[in-house]
Order: sequence, then C-alpha cells, then structure tokens
Amino acid sequence: MIKLAIAGTEYESLEKDLEGPTAVVISKTDATAPAREMAKFAKTAEQLEIKCGVVEGSYYDAKGIQAISSIPSREELLSKFLGSIQSPIANFARVIKQIAEQKEA
Repeated sequence: MIKLAIAGTEYESLEKDLEGPTAVVISKTDATAPAREMAKFAKTAEQLEIKCGVVEGSYYDAKGIQAISSIPSREELLSKFLGSIQSPIANFARVIKQIAEQKEA
C-alpha cells in the first residue's frame, strides 16, 4: 500500500527502504515527535530498525533520523528559551533587592 501511495511522487526513492516489515509514524503537530517516539521505542524493541524518514518534505537516512530524534519538542525549546530570558531579569531583581536592603540597614 505504501509503495502504491508513493509511486509517481518525489518520495518514490523511498521504495528501497520499504523492503521487509515496515511501519509509518505520522504527526501533524510536531515534526520531530515521530522520530523521538520511534527512537525511544527502539531502545526496548531490539528488532526494530529505523531505516529512514521524511520530515517536512526532506528525506533523512537512519543517521539523520537519529539526529532529529535528539531534538527536543517545541514546548521544551520554548520553556528553555523563556527560562534563559527570565534568568537575567530574576538575577537583576535580586541584586536590586539586596542593594535596597543594604541601604535600609
């Protein structure tokens, strides 16, 4: 069925990777989530072999998918970003508070 679906498309080159048992993982909301979930599952399933993947229209071999699986989710990246922005502001507020306390004393 997969071979039939990709016939005549830009993904026709994937046909060589579809030999043997094949699974497809899809996500509409997070482009890296399928790679992360498959890599996590592959740690417990010894016979699972990640062959390739297509992420946002680009083909990746097994090494590429492994690299993509290490990318944190969008939510994790946003929280890390907000934390890094908040950290200097919090430090500045602490310094100002300490200066004010010293002047009171």
